[in-house]
Amino acid sequence: MISVTDKRSGEPNRCAVPLVDVSTAAGALEARGKTRGAMRQAHDEPVPEPPMDAGAIQLQWIIYQSASIEGNFVRGNVLLATSGRTGAFIAAMFCVLVGLHSGVSRAQPAMPPIAEPPTLKHIPGKFVWFELVTGDPVAAQRFYGSVFGWTYQKVSGAAENYALVRNQGRAIGGIFRPAVPSGRTVGARWLSYASAANLEQTVKDMTAAGASVLVRPTKVAGRGMHALMADPQGAIVGLMQSESGDPPDDPVAAGDFFWVDLYARDPEAAARFYKQLGYDVFIEDVTGDDRLILSSKGIARAGIMRLGPGDGDPIWLPYVQVDDVPTTLARVRASGGKVLRAPEPAVLDGQFAVFADPQGAVLGILHWPLTSTGEGGRP
Repeated sequence: MISVTDKRSGEPNRCAVPLVDVSTAAGALEARGKTRGAMRQAHDEPVPEPPMDAGAIQLQWIIYQSASIEGNFVRGNVLLATSGRTGAFIAAMFCVLVGLHSGVSRAQPAMPPIAEPPTLKHIPGKFVWFELVTGDPVAAQRFYGSVFGWTYQKVSGAAENYALVRNQGRAIGGIFRPAVPSGRTVGARWLSYASAANLEQTVKDMTAAGASVLVRPTKVAGRGMHALMADPQGAIVGLMQSESGDPPDDPVAAGDFFWVDLYARDPEAAARFYKQLGYDVFIEDVTGDDRLILSSKGIARAGIMRLGPGDGDPIWLPYVQVDDVPTTLARVRASGGKVLRAPEPAVLDGQFAVFADPQGAVLGILHWPLTSTGEGGRP
């Protein structure tokens, strides 16, 4: 992760960074020669679009599971999506009926709005919502409540037993268990949703650029439209067009989602693909590793890091801001989680770590000084 510095004040400030086109960033990567190994030329085959039930809109979730989270680990700056003891993760597709029938009139449970109070403004490319799909939502709520102090609110009538996640009273995400075919094991995974001002057009554009549709644009009462995509390299990303608009770029509190990184085999190609969300792209150096930064409206929203050969599948990894990394990791261990990457003095002065919850979902944490206006200088 990187610090974007305002040259006038010396303070972290994402609004003062020079933005360059991705082609320039790609040239800088090549010139610096800091890539750690040859880029894979063959990408995973795209996930085919699932058939839709005529009577109901079905959410098709791809959930990666491992027989043991002890095999999950991080090498260098790269999160490995493989299990050291049991081989590659198993990709399983599950269907969740959300009770939104096509052409059928029936009362639907209203989901809480993304923005409270409503802003009625969209910030394309801003990650506005996060959801944990897990086989044991009760255990997950207990774990994250102990680690971050999150509280929960059940959404009455939701078919998938959806629980809203609140941090200091504000809605920041959700937790639910998917409907699973008999005999199948449920894994756990965090999903990250980026704002799209015109979701249906964005899905069309992404599909034309090689992405696969996992969840077609779906209307959710009280929430707006959402969709789930697999990008051309296989990383899963959610899209959200909120009825209430997007949350403003306010300061981030401890317990809030703060940053998202994409680990990709071809960062330059990934950056070109995600420019469809309205991003500008620039490059920064992080402890010897080059990172592409995705920015919108002058604010850094996400990063892209390179996966090396053998480093597993592309993945979007969200991070939560915390007051103290060692104290948070102590709560992770005490609550049954596993630290996948411990703090290192050379990386953000030891203020960064990655862990897996007891069901195997991976999440990052960091302590970042919020010294600027807006959401603060992102890593």
